[in-house]
Amino acid sequence: MKGKIITVIIITIIMSAIILLYAGAIILGILESGISHMTLLLIIGIVLAVLGSVIYTLIERIKEIKEEDEDDISKY
Repeated sequence: MKGKIITVIIITIIMSAIILLYAGAIILGILESGISHMTLLLIIGIVLAVLGSVIYTLIERIKEIKEEDEDDISKY
């Protein structure tokens, strides 16, 4: 069970890093193109919302693994 939780955490960290790198590239492009600060704030808000949902999913997945004896995903 510990291995499953660690795997879920590692996958979440990797996905968060990919999201941050992608968002950083978009933000750098926006800064160089001279688009308004409001657009920049909107994109930062969207990135934070996506990261928040990834972290929320991580917490729910860990709860699910702890509550059940057999992992649902391993059935498929």
